[in-house]
Amino acid sequence: MTEPIYGYDQRINDFQLFSTEQEWKDNIDVSGAISYLTNHLQKSLINDFYPAYEVYQRKGGIGFFALPRIIFPYITFLGTLLGGKDSSKNAANYMNKYMSKANQTYTDKELCDFIYWVYRHGLAHTNMPKVASENGKVFGWRIVFDDNEHLSVDKTPRISGKSALLSISPKKLADEVIYSIDGYIEDLRTGVASFDKFKEGFISMATTSHYLDRSRSRRLNIPRYLKQ
Repeated sequence: MTEPIYGYDQRINDFQLFSTEQEWKDNIDVSGAISYLTNHLQKSLINDFYPAYEVYQRKGGIGFFALPRIIFPYITFLGTLLGGKDSSKNAANYMNKYMSKANQTYTDKELCDFIYWVYRHGLAHTNMPKVASENGKVFGWRIVFDDNEHLSVDKTPRISGKSALLSISPKKLADEVIYSIDGYIEDLRTGVASFDKFKEGFISMATTSHYLDRSRSRRLNIPRYLKQ
């Protein structure tokens, strides 16, 4: 059975429920995808991040982990739109292809993988970034608020047990993601980026679900509270 889609409707510049995937596909074109990216995704990141950043500065450090946590779901979604499905690989590919237009450091694909694993997976699943080890050396994270230190590596950290720390400036990272969306939009406009992948990725995020965990077929039970 085809599931409904809660999708972007370019005719009204807002979201609504579509009965089928095909109905949504028939009502969106490249200009609609660009409108969504500009008027919703990019604008949403701007409206989510910068006010929170101002509060961090004004309140003396409130929101230390919240700031990078705001940003990484956008990278996840952009990777899904680029590659057609939600995966760490697609997110890292997006960073490598489009965020490198803002900062050439992202041309290092392994670095993109590392950043996404350490910061996104750590903050989303454990409330702090992850650390990794290799040959007895430990590699970790460092959130900074000096843009000049963004993506720098501290090889002499004062934190016991860490051999090197990769620095992330949340403000600089948000700037780079926002800038990268313009490059992705241009590639959609010119056909360099796949519009079909965009639609597949959007559908994978917007399809209604019967499951809490599809991989284990664990069904989502709608509570009586909502059905009364």
